[in-house]
Amino acid sequence: MQILKGIQQGSDAWHQHRANHFNASDAPAMMGKSIYKTRNELMKEIAIGSSSNIPQFLADKGHEAERMARPVAEHIIGKDLYPVIGVEGIYSASFDGLTLRQDINFEHKMLNDEIRACESIDDLHDQYKIQMTQQMGVSGASKTLFLATEWDENGDMVDSVEFWYEFDSDLWDDIKAGWAQLQQDLANYKNKPVAENPVADSIEAFPVAMIQAKGEIVVSNLNEVLPRFDLFLSSQKTELVTDDDFANGEAVAKFSRETAKRLRLVSDQTIDQISNVSEAVRTLQNYADQFDGLGLKLEKLVKSEKEARKDAIINAAKVQWREHLDGLDSELKPVHLNIAPPDFIGAVKNKRTIESLQNAVDTVLAQGKISADAMAKVYRQNLAWANENAIEYNFLYANDLSAIVSKEHEDFKNLIESRISAYKAQEEAKKQVVEHPKPEVKEVAKETPGVFIAKPKPVDTSRVSDFINSREWPSESARNTARATCIEFYKFINQEHLQAA
Repeated sequence: MQILKGIQQGSDAWHQHRANHFNASDAPAMMGKSIYKTRNELMKEIAIGSSSNIPQFLADKGHEAERMARPVAEHIIGKDLYPVIGVEGIYSASFDGLTLRQDINFEHKMLNDEIRACESIDDLHDQYKIQMTQQMGVSGASKTLFLATEWDENGDMVDSVEFWYEFDSDLWDDIKAGWAQLQQDLANYKNKPVAENPVADSIEAFPVAMIQAKGEIVVSNLNEVLPRFDLFLSSQKTELVTDDDFANGEAVAKFSRETAKRLRLVSDQTIDQISNVSEAVRTLQNYADQFDGLGLKLEKLVKSEKEARKDAIINAAKVQWREHLDGLDSELKPVHLNIAPPDFIGAVKNKRTIESLQNAVDTVLAQGKISADAMAKVYRQNLAWANENAIEYNFLYANDLSAIVSKEHEDFKNLIESRISAYKAQEEAKKQVVEHPKPEVKEVAKETPGVFIAKPKPVDTSRVSDFINSREWPSESARNTARATCIEFYKFINQEHLQAA
């Protein structure tokens, strides 16, 4: 690792350095695991040269807490720590602290409820593990002390959480593959400005609808009729059991419907007696119907259009996935990658905005491409070895090549080599039978005329080889031992038959 001297975190030189490297603090977003930034947001920052720096006062607070926590970490580790910036090729990391031998890394975070709730390193969010893994990948450190602290206004530590994290080489390989995929995506990047938090245009409020009416009721018998209405409504039976109950129910229902119509008619006639009020009420009701219609239309339109956009985003990703897979398959003929497509439907679940939909699909597509590239690398290695070392025996594996080519390289080699060895042994056995046939033994019994002694049958090595080749063996030695045992057993059975005869 090369240590960069004279560069302060937060300085212009530091930002310039970060713009030209893949940085550990950005690795979680690149992997789609950051809770602060999406993969698409990171791509935009890199592509257009912008950055979404945290407010300076928060950065200053974090650096101050890190400075106060470093002696605590040194006490835990038992060694001095040095904050440095280091690079390894295109990869970069800013270290809160490294030991002099660069074998132990220190990473500090401000303590929050999520970290406080973790009981072990396994509970810690993946974004921290990804950042620490790149730090160790750059520095060569074998482990990291993760320390989160909380301090009061007097500079006293009031709480802390600490975990040890071991270097994960598989995760480091995934991170490097992720950066490589991001670099490919950046080559085809097109900036699509989307509102980060969509806000609807403001709508100017209408004047409050107001009606003033002057008038009075001249004649009314409501005081006499309404009590009778109440008595009738409250006395009706709603639990129907007997035939009489159902008959009465039907009659009351019909009567009630007719009464309701008469009441509405009287109500409308009363309003109509005041023509201006009637016209105004009907006008407002008409506009209310129009606004309801517009609202319902827009609600349906928003829903359908969002579904259409979601489908378009997913379909575009499916096309990119298919093109990527076709490109790999064209290299790997005659085999095809046996890999499941990315789960685009699952990725967009519970996503509410177009931007979040796009980011989720883009992220899972990138992860799928990374997995496909890793699998294709295994295929290429196996195919190259087979073409170089076993091409003349391809008839031994051609039929199931698609099934076995995905094996780890050593397993693939061992399998092909065992088939070749078995085939050679079988051919040698056949050759021996042809070149050195066993003499037939045919003797006539001297003491019992007419009785013949059966001749021993030669061992059918082809059947033994068929049996051996139908099984998987842990090693070539085990295979040869089993074959020899089978041949001897075959002879033993044959001899028993001769004795019995």
